[in-house]
Amino acid sequence: MTKEEAKKILSAYRETDDGEEYGYIIQDYVGEDDKVHIFRCKVEGVDYDSLTGVFANLPLIAVFPDGTILNIPE
Repeated sequence: MTKEEAKKILSAYRETDDGEEYGYIIQDYVGEDDKVHIFRCKVEGVDYDSLTGVFANLPLIAVFPDGTILNIPE
């Protein structure tokens, strides 16, 4: 999978949590690690300017070759 293919998969990805649906807004490409593409993203609907501490950190999201999307803890 190329970086562009991973970006397309992540851009189309939707997640549901407690009945609310959201996606990720890609901010930066971090790199590739063993065929896994890693992006730093914002969660749709979250106002990061109003957050402090660890909550203000943009999450790292991994896109695996099979299309699996996972949040990477820092």
